[in-house]
Amino acid sequence: MARDLSFRDLLALLGLEKVLIAHKHKDAASGGLSQKIRSAESAERVVEQFGHKHNMWFAVNELKEGAQSRKQTDIGRLTCLWIDLDVKDGSFESLDACVDFAEAMGQMYGRPADVYVYSGNGLQPLWVLDDTPERRNMALMKEELTTWRESVEALAEAYGVEVDAVFDLSRILRIPGTSNFKTANPRPTSAVINEGN
Repeated sequence: MARDLSFRDLLALLGLEKVLIAHKHKDAASGGLSQKIRSAESAERVVEQFGHKHNMWFAVNELKEGAQSRKQTDIGRLTCLWIDLDVKDGSFESLDACVDFAEAMGQMYGRPADVYVYSGNGLQPLWVLDDTPERRNMALMKEELTTWRESVEALAEAYGVEVDAVFDLSRILRIPGTSNFKTANPRPTSAVINEGN
């Protein structure tokens, strides 16, 4: 069973009191990406203000105190593991196929994804991680993400699909409750949490 998850609730689930919000007007060419670190409350207001006319993303990992950007060296904690699955030629033919892949990845990992973010053009499953000293250590965070990437790529090879190589600590992902303007017809984004976890 799944239930809707707001962006504010997603931030709480990830333990993010502050978050970097990135957004770009739907008609902007390359570049023009605005990025700013905000409180969770302020981030919610920005999403309400721009979500209907901007592509919007958030930095999925916790930033260090005093961070001014989302460079790798600004990351203070690995909050989750994620995959970015797109419905497109050479990758997945449908959202159902994305979900099947995420479920298979969950079996490999030992537990299902906690959250599914429907990105408008695909699926971004998230596995929320406990806050441990190892996940605040730069070398160990990188090592955990590298192991995860290798597992995802191995499964993708078995499935004969391409998965975006987006396994960097400074990763930004789609904000649920906004619109994806990548295609001519804007597509809504949303998130659900699996209450069975």
